[in-house]
Amino acid sequence: MAELRFLKELGYDRRLVGGLRIQDDITVVVGITDETEDEGYQEQLFKRFEKIYYRHLEIVRKDDCGFTWDFMGSHMIVSSRPLLLHYTPVSKNTESLNNEGRLIFQTMQDYESYSAKAVKKAVLTATLKRVWDHTLSKQLVLGAMGFAICEADLRGYPPEVSLGALVNLTKAVPTQALRTLLSAMRVSADWVKGIRRERGTDQATDR
Repeated sequence: MAELRFLKELGYDRRLVGGLRIQDDITVVVGITDETEDEGYQEQLFKRFEKIYYRHLEIVRKDDCGFTWDFMGSHMIVSSRPLLLHYTPVSKNTESLNNEGRLIFQTMQDYESYSAKAVKKAVLTATLKRVWDHTLSKQLVLGAMGFAICEADLRGYPPEVSLGALVNLTKAVPTQALRTLLSAMRVSADWVKGIRRERGTDQATDR
């Protein structure tokens, strides 16, 4: 494997590698301290990495992305004080929901579609758990989880189901971050219910 060969070629510097996880795409982050004497070290490292692949494979560098960039449908963020690298999954509909309040991609079934509602509940719970497990920052991922619940609501999922999935995760992982998100989503759900009652559109749903 080319990536493992690259690590072996690092020699003594291999001890500085914090970790390696092979996916369908690769992101390389090089950090240097103020005491680093070789100012061209990071550029040399990038060049060495590019050479491990065959010539027909094009390597696209994104050095101008700043401190945040897209990676495999998620966001990578570098923060300082303390210096941390964050990986936060996002939904395909995050941008459209945030900017326009609408869905573009069909990432989950409509609640009234043909499959059993119990299956939809289980899938939504599994989706939230996967997002929670994959992130490197539990605080930053709360927004993505909120958008996932909003998407379920727009697909016709009643609050008892969409919030129920979050309740299940909060019981399994009892953290303050999830409890705070659950409280916020409950307030939002109550507000929506109030509007529906005023309009006479609040209907009983099948649990």
